[in-house]
Amino acid sequence: MFLWYNSYILIDKKSFIFSGMTNNGLNYVGQLFTENGKIKSWENIKLEFNLDNSSYFSWMQLIESVPTNWKKNILDDKDLSKNLCFFESHLIKNTQIYVINRLNSKELYSIQNYCCTSKSTSQIYFESLFQTTLNWKEICMIPRKAASDTFTRNFQYKILNNILYLN
Repeated sequence: MFLWYNSYILIDKKSFIFSGMTNNGLNYVGQLFTENGKIKSWENIKLEFNLDNSSYFSWMQLIESVPTNWKKNILDDKDLSKNLCFFESHLIKNTQIYVINRLNSKELYSIQNYCCTSKSTSQIYFESLFQTTLNWKEICMIPRKAASDTFTRNFQYKILNNILYLN
């Protein structure tokens, strides 16, 4: 699990990044813990990631911002700290981690199309208005085929997406 800009690791209710630590390679939750599930000491972290003493306050903020239940779960299940440390490039879909080097084309295609499954609000509106399913691939090409100037294309785009503001 990545440390920086993590929605669960917060300082003053905001996600954060300490560039001095990330530049030196400290990027994953698992790197904060020892093999037996305890939090590494400042001295160990300082030596391992070549940090200077001015980063001590940032280190303390980081340790305090890690959720308490995470610390407890990692201490109880010592192998969990290894699972929270991914050094390979990866994608996350539905909290499942996919290592990029091990993806085949079918998995990559499903991850790519995962976000594109919902209909837009204008599609829902027009289908409920006409009480039928419409061929949206063809409808979206109409402004491109019918108009040659950008003003008319823009006007048709606004109508198509139901964003033409009228009194």
